[in-house]
Amino acid sequence: MINSYYKMVVLDLDGTLYNDFNEITEYTKSIIQELLRKGIRFAIATGRNYEGASDAIRKLKLQDYDGNYVITYNGLQIYSGKKQLLYTGRMLCANELCKIYDVGKSQGMKMVFFTGENNYVENTYYTKDKIEDIEEFLSELHELKIDSLSQMTAYKVAYLHHKRVFQEVLSELKEQLIDYQVFHTKDNWVEIMAKGIGKEIALSRISELSKVNMENIIAFGDGENDNRMLKSVGLGIAMANASESTKKHSDKICLSNNEDGVGYALLDVFKEVL
Repeated sequence: MINSYYKMVVLDLDGTLYNDFNEITEYTKSIIQELLRKGIRFAIATGRNYEGASDAIRKLKLQDYDGNYVITYNGLQIYSGKKQLLYTGRMLCANELCKIYDVGKSQGMKMVFFTGENNYVENTYYTKDKIEDIEEFLSELHELKIDSLSQMTAYKVAYLHHKRVFQEVLSELKEQLIDYQVFHTKDNWVEIMAKGIGKEIALSRISELSKVNMENIIAFGDGENDNRMLKSVGLGIAMANASESTKKHSDKICLSNNEDGVGYALLDVFKEVL
């Protein structure tokens, strides 16, 4: 067991642990696995669901060690590293989905509704020009019939549009959706969830479960949905490719996700034992 001030490391996936090719490099993986062997605990904190995080869980071998965790849907759910569901927060109800839909439609947004079992997209009001990096993703979703919103619940809703559009309307969207959590997670992607959901809130629950104090935790992130998490821990590290707001919420900036930023930062923190 490492005699270290830091006892747990929390990793966002997209833009952080994953490079732009959706890969965890062998170098970063080797550093993490060595720390796992020495007793450091790890948690994944992602906007994805558990299945979306399962490839990282398997490659890092988190399920082989006790005391590891997975935060999904930006904090709505917490799992153990062995896939035991430990906590689920509040989902968006039908009335809320209808309001979020109306706000999004008024701004010409493409929208994805994440219900857990299936994810839905409504096609009838799409913008004519394609949105970078998401058309293939959209083609894999179920088509939403708008009448079905009145019978649905969802973990989250995503607004999708061009970067330039969000630069113009993001502040207005946040004002219209003031009763919800609104995260600008990528240039062309905004997520809406119920209030009281956040990676930092889920991490505080993990802190209680694991008996690891928040000041003894390191967290890595790159997007707006990571900001409060980075501020809540003992050492918050933003990637070089992170948004400017995320960098402002961090204690330190490491190399980018394409330069093994997580691996080299961990090597620096734990250099006495690696």
